[in-house]
Amino acid sequence: MRLTSEMPVTVRGLGRGRVVRLGPDAAWVSVEEEEPLACDVLGGGGESEPLRVGDEVMVALPGAPAERGCVLGRVESWTPSPAPAKTESIRRIAADRLLIEAGTSLEIRVGESRIMITEKGDIVLTGNNLLSRARRVNKIRGAAVNIN
Repeated sequence: MRLTSEMPVTVRGLGRGRVVRLGPDAAWVSVEEEEPLACDVLGGGGESEPLRVGDEVMVALPGAPAERGCVLGRVESWTPSPAPAKTESIRRIAADRLLIEAGTSLEIRVGESRIMITEKGDIVLTGNNLLSRARRVNKIRGAAVNIN
């Protein structure tokens, strides 16, 4: 019997079973050494591979003998994913001229340091220490210059 949306379905509980046979319209699952049970398979879960004979599965057990069970998914041992390895990378861009355009602002951050350039023409350098070096003259020009 094939389930349709008009047929009432009752579930008497969940069981852990093993796939013993795969047919054209059902997966046959043995739960707690009982006779194999015809089951539909819950879809849309993004299973990486289809069920195979021998897979351990979780089954919604039918409430009536005429109903089918439903395989809810494959049971696998859980292991936490390892933390992604921190990779150090250097990207070099070699060009005679490099143009980076931004609509309202451009910000570069590394740790507690940052450089921010705004569309109004402000350039803000923020960091714990700021060092300016010049091989020749180091000029600071502005309509007004505030030092401390």
